Amino acid sequence: MAQSLKELASRFAGGPRGMGTGLKLLLAAGALGYGVRESVFTVEGGHRAIFFNRIGGVQQDAILAEGLHFRVPWFQYPVIYDIRAKPRKISSPTGSKDLQMVNITLRVLSRPLASELPHMYQRLGLDYEERVLPSIVNEVLKSVVANSTLHS
Repeated sequence: MAQSLKELASRFAGGPRGMGTGLKLLLAAGALGYGVRESVFTVEGGHRAIFFNRIGGVQQDAILAEGLHFRVPWFQYPVIYDIRAKPRKISSPTGSKDLQMVNITLRVLSRPLASELPHMYQRLGLDYEERVLPSIVNEVLKSVVANSTLHS
């Protein structure tokens, strides 16, 4: 293996003049293209992005709208949120006043408030819907079932 690598290197050393310079220019152009590609990102329509910085954490003042944005590679990471209203069905078995089990499914439309995205990411992460909605919906369903059985 080592012998075949030495033979390959000797072939390139005896090649035409300027081949080493051309190879260096090709590698430099590839590195420059990779650097540009890593420092640009796109936020699609209906989405917002916040920056997570390796040194300072979440940047509170930077909420990026749709479009092309720049970042410092390796130090900044964009966290992209979908801020469009999304439907979600949550079913909950609840008990009525006369001890009957009622199975109710509720369809909820929810979306995050764009100005609160940095705080949401710090406290809840990207899976905020799975953490917040089930508990709120269960409480609302229980209160609706309790109120409807009281008035019957």
